[in-house]
Amino acid sequence: MARNTYKAELSGSPAQTKLMPLRYKSRIRVKIVLPLLVFLAVSAALLVYGVYLIEKKHFTSEINFRTAEVRKLLDGLIYKETKFMRAQLRFLDDDPVFLETWRARDREALYNRAQPVFEEMLADFNVTHFYFIEPDGTCFLRVHAPHRYGDRINRFTFEKAVADSETAYGVELGPLGSFTLRVVYPWIKEGRLLGYLELGEEIEHLVPRVREITGADLVYTIDKSFLDREAWQGIAEGDMVRKGDWDKYEQFVLIENTLASLPRELEEFIVANHLLTNFKNISVDDRLFSVCVHPLRDASGRQVGSTMLIVDISEITSETRETIFFLSGLIMIISLLFLIFYYIYSGRIGKQMFSYQHRLEDLVRERTRDLQIALDEVKVLSGYLPICASCKQIRDDNGYWTQLESYIREHSEAEFSHDICPDCAEKLYPDFNSKLK
Repeated sequence: MARNTYKAELSGSPAQTKLMPLRYKSRIRVKIVLPLLVFLAVSAALLVYGVYLIEKKHFTSEINFRTAEVRKLLDGLIYKETKFMRAQLRFLDDDPVFLETWRARDREALYNRAQPVFEEMLADFNVTHFYFIEPDGTCFLRVHAPHRYGDRINRFTFEKAVADSETAYGVELGPLGSFTLRVVYPWIKEGRLLGYLELGEEIEHLVPRVREITGADLVYTIDKSFLDREAWQGIAEGDMVRKGDWDKYEQFVLIENTLASLPRELEEFIVANHLLTNFKNISVDDRLFSVCVHPLRDASGRQVGSTMLIVDISEITSETRETIFFLSGLIMIISLLFLIFYYIYSGRIGKQMFSYQHRLEDLVRERTRDLQIALDEVKVLSGYLPICASCKQIRDDNGYWTQLESYIREHSEAEFSHDICPDCAEKLYPDFNSKLK
């Protein structure tokens, strides 16, 4: 029974024989293709994400570079203007008419001499302020506003020139909300301090130049705590484009804006980040802008407002997206080709395995048949055999008594030949046996 069951299991039914290869073939492909698919998907995702991070880092570096370039350019322009005004002050220092009228403290004569010079500097070089200051800091003459004099000058640049006894300069915020580059020059003759000469230049005209060179828009705000509202509103009515509306924003006023109009999204960002440092990409209509807000400080180091640098990054972003889409598509195509290749290759491997399996199964079936034939030919005696205690005959399954040799011959492959043992020979043939001895 066990041998027959084993044989049936090896041979199997024809239907099972046909279904097994298909099932095994599908499993092989799944085991080969599925891990590959997962590997390619993860690799593609990591690659695309890596490209995205690289592009983002490059993009951030580009924005930081732009920001640094704007600052360097503005600082460079301010330094250039400073050098020019220092040269002008040295020229004024050597003018004998200035020296004579100053020593005579003739304000009217001094103004008559200085006014044409100031008008020329204003027209050619944007110099907007010209001062003659007493050694104690009292303003003797404002050439740009001759009706105002006699007040004390206590600005940072003036105090620095007094403390260091040398030319001092810096950009300072005035009560009217204008940033003025001031150069204060100690007027010394024959080792004696006569007073101080000062030239000033409002730097708003530099902002459009920075915009023209760098392509980045700039917005400047001043905190209201540093401004005089009445003075501001008094000049704002005649200069609304530059100064803006005092009541439009709660904490600050807008003093400079190179944009034709400030979009609502950018307004909300600068309102939320006034006097802070922050960075954000802001979408406006179909454009994307990178906006950086930095503190705005004057020559004394006071944070008086904010600077907002705005860079249109729509084109850069579009190029980055195109690069990522291109790489994604290329990776998908390559992955698809790999999958097709391995799908076909796994099918060939499966066929070879099935061929080897069939050959092995055929060989097993062949060997099993040979074994079964050998087993069928082998007759084995087993169980209890009824045997006569006297004549030694055996009773078969039908109840007949047969000779021992006949029963063994029928139930096995054994054959008998007759002989006689020594004991029987001595018993049956005593005479013959004694002769042999």
